[in-house]
Amino acid sequence: MTMRVRIGIPGTEPQFTANPGHVPGIFKIALLSSGFGLSAGAADCSRGCCPVYFRFTRMEGPLRNSHFLLGSVVLLVSQVLLTGTVLGQALTIDRAELRAGNELRLEGFGAANNSTITIDGVPRGSADGNGEFRIEFSPYTSDDCIVEASDGSATASRSVESCTPTAPPPPPPNQNPVANAGGDFTIVDTDLNGSENIALDGSLSSDADGVIVSFQWRQGGVLVASGANPAITLTVGIHQIDLTVTDDAGASASDSVIVTIDAGAPPPPNQPPVANAGADVVVVDNDLNGSENIALDASLSNDVDGVIVSYQWSEAGLPIATGVTPLILFTVGIHQVDLTVTDDGGASASDSLIVTVDAATPPPPPPPSNGLGNPNALLESNHVWSGSFDSAMFGSSVADAGDVNGDGFSDIVVGAYGWDVPGGLFDEGAAFVFLGGPDGIVGTDPTTANAVLLGDEANGEFGNSVSGAGDVNGDGFDDIIIGAHHYNSTLPGGTLSVDGAAFVFLGGPTGIVGTGPSTAHASIFGTVIDSRLGHAVSAAGDVNNDGFADIIVGMPRMGIPFACTQTNPPTCSIPENDYQGNGGAALIFLGSAEGITGTSIDDADSVILSYPPGQPAVSGDQVGADVAAAGDVNNDGFSDVLVGAGGYIMVFHGSAAGIVGTDPGNADAVITSMASISIGARVAGAGDVNGDGFDDILASDPGYPTGVTSGGHGAFMVFHGSASGITA
Repeated sequence: MTMRVRIGIPGTEPQFTANPGHVPGIFKIALLSSGFGLSAGAADCSRGCCPVYFRFTRMEGPLRNSHFLLGSVVLLVSQVLLTGTVLGQALTIDRAELRAGNELRLEGFGAANNSTITIDGVPRGSADGNGEFRIEFSPYTSDDCIVEASDGSATASRSVESCTPTAPPPPPPNQNPVANAGGDFTIVDTDLNGSENIALDGSLSSDADGVIVSFQWRQGGVLVASGANPAITLTVGIHQIDLTVTDDAGASASDSVIVTIDAGAPPPPNQPPVANAGADVVVVDNDLNGSENIALDASLSNDVDGVIVSYQWSEAGLPIATGVTPLILFTVGIHQVDLTVTDDGGASASDSLIVTVDAATPPPPPPPSNGLGNPNALLESNHVWSGSFDSAMFGSSVADAGDVNGDGFSDIVVGAYGWDVPGGLFDEGAAFVFLGGPDGIVGTDPTTANAVLLGDEANGEFGNSVSGAGDVNGDGFDDIIIGAHHYNSTLPGGTLSVDGAAFVFLGGPTGIVGTGPSTAHASIFGTVIDSRLGHAVSAAGDVNNDGFADIIVGMPRMGIPFACTQTNPPTCSIPENDYQGNGGAALIFLGSAEGITGTSIDDADSVILSYPPGQPAVSGDQVGADVAAAGDVNNDGFSDVLVGAGGYIMVFHGSAAGIVGTDPGNADAVITSMASISIGARVAGAGDVNGDGFDDILASDPGYPTGVTSGGHGAFMVFHGSASGITA
């Protein structure tokens, strides 16, 4: 029913204000069996207005600081108590938020807080001509309604009107939901397994006056999924999926979606792999044990559309190994090794290589044991080698050979200029190369050498000087140079006597290749009688910085005697080919991709003499008595060289053009000794002994007097490099 209650005095806004000074009372709106009333609290029961409680038809719970609509007006209160609990102030009560059975008590009004209850109908209600305000609500009974306001001492206003109950309007009918199964779509079966997982989407379905509580997905009438966004698996083909949605009032609606699973294009056919067994291999059985371990390599095999999963190696149809780089022991002989590779698609391919294991040539039998020295006399040496017969002079010259076989260990070369070749004459000379390894140099005598180089000319004294040459041809293996200063060479015009020679032998994977002068890579001969080319030999470093090592060769007796008149100035007769009248010379030959290409002084890239050609000189300077690489004494990136003579030492700097100096007059440094004429007998590079970035040099002076009246005590000197070279 609807109850209309008029409140207040006509023309005034109904207010219920506590009387100042009065004890705060409790105002209550109550629905009585005899009517509706607004009254003071229990203290005023004597006035016939005992409080009762008003029950609203709906009550969801109290809301703080908001407006509660009672019909078309707003009830503003200072505090609200629900079943005796203070809930807040200035509260608005909305009829839609109320629940039947709850009680609303308004309390806490009085002079202490100057509280006011205002029933305000101006914004939302309507006023009649008498200024009355209406409140419309639906109580539980149809009895008369009474509105009474009291401040605890008097009633402010009272008005009674009979209530005419009316039935509430019926609720509107439920509206059906709207089903939306989503748009049709197509998915390709990319993995070609015949089915795909797909996600259905009914999230766009809706219900205007409620909520959807059920999503049912069916195919051919069979339930396949539930929920708004289920995932299902469909096979290749076209599928109609039907969606039925149901709301909270039991109404339903349907929609459908077409899902196509496309079989997709078949993959291209598998391409076979490509097998690559590597290049043919040739090794030498140097340890003479009849076999060698060989590392095979199939890493260049490939598969353009997949991966290789199997590498099978076989010989004569029998499996011998698997894997990309297996290590296999092969006996001496020739072996064809077959490789078969298989990819992840099952396709295969084959390739083969030839592995050759050559038997090494056994060393010659040792000569009679009549050599030099006693090992027990050198107790502190790690290794001792001795000659094999009298006067062999084994060890008369020794040198660092570099790394002739490229295994990362340095090797050595030893000369024996008095060595007699078995079956030959005498003093042909020899040189021996011993390889380094994890245990150092192994072996006990010349027969254990890696390479044995034998002279082929009596009295040639092959091996009187030996030296590492560096890598003259840039193949990655260091080479050596051997001098034979008494060697006779046959040139146009006949055989020359003791003009000397020097021979270059190349390194390789197995060490030095060659057996003697006839197998040398390069042979350099003197062209002047008794010039003694090869008396001193040495690596020169890289004097032109072209990446190839160079060599330097001394011929200290280059020249023949000449005669001078007693006139002033004298007139001297210098025969042809007599460059300086026994002044000597040092020759520099440059390395290249072909190695050393010169054969005589005429082919040398640089010739260093005692004095400029054409000028008379006292014979006996013996330029080239010793030669050596100086390192880089001025740190300009080019190697420098040392040339020893009788009484002085010359330093020549390298350059892009090589060594351009020719004599002491244009040497970059000349070192002499006022106390001795023997300085220069031995020269050597010293490395950087003081760590200043410039290489230094060593010089010996065996005749140095050291403070006594007669010489012979001997001395050696260190000269430091600098930005300008050797400055001493």
